[in-house]
Amino acid sequence: MADQEPRRQNLLTPTLAPESAVAPLYSVGCAFVMALSGPVAVGIIMAINAKRLGRLGRDAWIFVAIAVATVTLMFVIVNSPDLFTIEGQREGSGTVGRYALHGAGLLILALVYLRYRPYYRAMAVSGLDSPRPWKIGTLVFVLGGAAQIVVLVLLFVLRRGLGFDAA
Repeated sequence: MADQEPRRQNLLTPTLAPESAVAPLYSVGCAFVMALSGPVAVGIIMAINAKRLGRLGRDAWIFVAIAVATVTLMFVIVNSPDLFTIEGQREGSGTVGRYALHGAGLLILALVYLRYRPYYRAMAVSGLDSPRPWKIGTLVFVLGGAAQIVVLVLLFVLRRGLGFDAA
């Protein structure tokens, strides 16, 4: 009987490594709504999730890649207005560019979700609920949209300053 006591203790010892600990993450639905604001907001909310998991340092390269890809897409949108104009629209109206940014946000959401899917599954198995996203979600939505507007304005100013405009 005394021999069985150490075995019981081993059964009660947690086997998860500290880096795979479960943390309540903001839901994928919250990040999906962030995609309506664009890829910057998706990157911010997923970076917050990475921080909650203690993975921000290890996954920083992902968020740098998101920022570089977003600025590159915005640069292409600003410097190729013909590419992003639908026939019958006023040139440079930006509708297709906005759709491209929303699409980029959804693509980034899908890629980052695949990276964090095991954590979402662990959260579901352990019965944790996502934190309420209203305050942080609204803030990230507004800040992400504002950051995109600032970058686009800076790119337009840069374009005019470097003489890329025909006018």
